[in-house]
Amino acid sequence: TALAADREVVFAASANGGVWRSSRGGGSWQPISDALPALSTGALVFAPQRGSRGNWLWLATGDATTSATGYLGTGVYALANPRSGRFTAGDRVGGPELESTAVGSLVVSPDGSTVYAATNRGLWSHRADSRTGGWRLLLATAPQYLPAFPTASPPRGAGALHRDPSSAYRNWVSDLAIDPRDPRHIVAATGWRGGAPFPLDPAGGMYESRDGGTSRSEE
Repeated sequence: TALAADREVVFAASANGGVWRSSRGGGSWQPISDALPALSTGALVFAPQRGSRGNWLWLATGDATTSATGYLGTGVYALANPRSGRFTAGDRVGGPELESTAVGSLVVSPDGSTVYAATNRGLWSHRADSRTGGWRLLLATAPQYLPAFPTASPPRGAGALHRDPSSAYRNWVSDLAIDPRDPRHIVAATGWRGGAPFPLDPAGGMYESRDGGTSRSEE
């Protein structure tokens, strides 16, 4: 479900088999996420860490292909020494805000300041230079279907329809793009893929923000 690489190492992640590392261009692989509580993977990003010479490997658990054998995740993790280290539970970014979610895309802004997670419970952001602090919800097309997020930044209460059987499909964000010339200019793709018996998301579409997600317009 995901690949990431630099000039020396390649990382491969599967829908429910964790993250694997190879320094030989394939052929010989080493598992590096077996210590995590979830082995399902939605996205991988290998990105420079702002203020240092190193790179972090960002891992979003939670398979977003929505197959009958898909599994949700336990959040996003950031590994500071990806060429030699292994993921541990202490590498989780934020609190439990992204537990039991699927993540379709994980994007670090060009300036290295912000990481964005496109999930089945909306679009979220977090500082990319720290693992601490709660995730911030930027976009939810139907917030009345979201559960409570007491540890988010800021905290959020449960929506009136959060127990509705279709709630898992009402705030789907599948992908995100960032303008390489302006890290605050972002575009998100939203909406459940549709198909019976699940209804199409009437608020699905393309959403654009020029201030990092604080305000937005629909296309």
